[in-house]
Amino acid sequence: MKTVRRLIWRDVIWSVMFVSLAFLSLFFFTDFLGELEDVTRRGYPIWAAVAGALLKQPVRFYELFPITVLIGTIYAMARLAESSEFTILRTVEGAGVLTQIRIFEHDARGHLLRRIEAPSAQVQPAPGGSVWQLKDAVVSDWPRDGSTALQQSKVPSYAWQTSLDERLVSAAVSPIDSMSTPELWRYTQHLSDQEQTTQRYELQFWKRVLYPFACIVMLALALPFAYLHARAGGISLKVFGGIMLGISFVLLNNVVGHLSLLRDWTPWLAALAPSLLYLGLSMAAFVWLVRYR
Repeated sequence: MKTVRRLIWRDVIWSVMFVSLAFLSLFFFTDFLGELEDVTRRGYPIWAAVAGALLKQPVRFYELFPITVLIGTIYAMARLAESSEFTILRTVEGAGVLTQIRIFEHDARGHLLRRIEAPSAQVQPAPGGSVWQLKDAVVSDWPRDGSTALQQSKVPSYAWQTSLDERLVSAAVSPIDSMSTPELWRYTQHLSDQEQTTQRYELQFWKRVLYPFACIVMLALALPFAYLHARAGGISLKVFGGIMLGISFVLLNNVVGHLSLLRDWTPWLAALAPSLLYLGLSMAAFVWLVRYR
């Protein structure tokens, strides 16, 4: 529970500080403009306006702190709920502690050999994987060698050796959006080794890898708007159209992702296709504007 409290406090504090910084940046800009007019009239250097605006920020922070605490806490709690981390916290009680364990062991032909159930387990790192120390485990051995009786026993402490490390265990119970890029790669490799489907995790991995390229595409998408002039009229409508293009890129990226899961498309190609399409559109618009405008 100490780890859970630390996680919540960390998210809340960072959210509050982020909101506070955003508000202070806004008020610093307005205070700076006010000070700049005054120091310019009095003949003082510009750094005096910066210093004057900075000296006002502690008071601003004190006055805004109740509001930033409210907004930051709401944001942190909403983010935890949106990413399903509250569900994870009900599954993972603390650092390396799992609950509601159910393990099935099979032979090489896929026949069920043993089922192990336990209310909780402590995950400890070990060479080649980890050891799960199960508490109050119930071990059920399926009949073999001609036996017809199901053997069941209760063990106060049961050590289960596995090749899974705690990072893979954490990834398995985490929502895909909250997994880092290295975690996505490791978990994808683990699923591939187990001959399980990896399409969803590969797609998310390649989206993360291609984010820098998507930023370049957005930059290229903005280039044609440099040729728009206010005196030509309709500038607000054209800028709004550019914003809608950006939103349409995000929507298309999500739609292609879902279609790739349904159609079993190649993950890296599905992640790259929207960026290539919009890059082509931006280049075509740029060439047309240079040549005809």
